[in-house]
Amino acid sequence: MDSQSVVQLEPPTGPAESPGARRPPRIIKYLWVILKNVIGWILILSSGAVGLVSPGPFGVPLFFIGFALITFPGKRGLTARVLKGKSIPRGSRPFRRWVAAVALLAPAVSVFYLNWKYGIPGRWTRNTDINVGFVYSAAALLLWFGGLQSLYLINRGLKFVPAIRRRIRPWMRRKGIDLLPPRRRPRRLRPGGPVTRAPDDEILAITEDRKQSVRSFWARAKPWIRRLGGLLITLLIFAGIARPIVRNWPEFRARVWQIHWDRLVLASVMFAIFLFVFRAMAWRRILIGFGHRLPIAPTTRIWSTSELARYLPGVIWQVAGRVFLARPYGVSSGVCSTSQILELILFLLANLLVAMTCLL
Repeated sequence: MDSQSVVQLEPPTGPAESPGARRPPRIIKYLWVILKNVIGWILILSSGAVGLVSPGPFGVPLFFIGFALITFPGKRGLTARVLKGKSIPRGSRPFRRWVAAVALLAPAVSVFYLNWKYGIPGRWTRNTDINVGFVYSAAALLLWFGGLQSLYLINRGLKFVPAIRRRIRPWMRRKGIDLLPPRRRPRRLRPGGPVTRAPDDEILAITEDRKQSVRSFWARAKPWIRRLGGLLITLLIFAGIARPIVRNWPEFRARVWQIHWDRLVLASVMFAIFLFVFRAMAWRRILIGFGHRLPIAPTTRIWSTSELARYLPGVIWQVAGRVFLARPYGVSSGVCSTSQILELILFLLANLLVAMTCLL
C-alpha cells in the first residue's frame, strides 16, 4: 500500500465541521478578545490585594489566570522563562521597551486620573500646560532611569520563582488547572505529509472534568440568571419611571387627588386592549408574513418587555431587547429589526388615517 492510500485511510484527529455549521461573526470574535483582556487585567490587578487579605496561595493563581486571558505575542515563552527563574540579561531590548512603555504611560494615566477624580489642575491655562508638561517629563525620565536600575532587583526576585512554582503548580493541578501544559506539537502522518494539529500557545489548560462541572453549573444557573436579569431590568424600568414622580411629588400629588378612579380603570383597560390588538398582534402578523408564526403568549411577552425597555437610559434597548427575546424562537436579528420598522410605519399610517377621518 502506497503512502497516498495511507494518508487517505487515516482518520482526521481534529473535529469535523458540519456543512451547515455557522461560524460566529467576526465582530463577536473581536468583542470576545476585548472582554478576555479586560477580565484578565482585572484579575491581574486584583491578585495582589487578594493575596494580601486571603489566607493561602490564592493571589498567585488569580494572577496566572488573568495573565492567561490577556493576549500579546510571545506570552508562552515569557511565562516559561519566568517560571524557570531565568534572569533578564543586561541591555535586553524587550526589557528596555517595557520600561519605556511604563515610563510614558504611567504619568499620563496619573494626570488623567487626578484631573478626572479631583479636578487637578482646576483650570487649564498656558502656564498650567507648561507645568503639567514639565511634571510629566520629569516623572517619565525618573521612571525610565529607575526602571533600568531595577534590573538587579527583578533578577533577584526571579530566583525565588521556581520555589513558588513548585508549590503553586501541584495545588493548581489538584484544582483541575494545569499551568504551562506541554506544547502540542504538529503531528504529521508521514514526513512531508499534511499537518493534523496546530501548535497550542496557551499557558493554562483546564481538565475535562472541571469543564464538565462548569457546563453543568451553567446549565443549572442559566434559567435563574435570566430570571434575575429580567427582574433587575424590570425594577430599573419602574425606578426610572418613578424617579420624576418622586422628584416632582408636590406638584404631582394635587393631580392625583383629582383623578376619577373609575375613568382611570376604564381608560387603562381600553389602552391595554389597544396595545394588545393593534400593536402586539400587528407585530405578530408582520412576523407571520416573514414566515415566523410565534404563539400569542410569547409574542405579547416579548413585545411588552421590549416596550418597557425603552424607559431605560439609552435609545437601543427597545430594539435590542426584542431581538434578544425573539432569537430563541428562530427569529433572526435582521427580520426582527425589519419587523419593528414596519410596525412603526403601520402605526404612524393608522394614526394618519384616523386623523384625516377626524378632520372630515
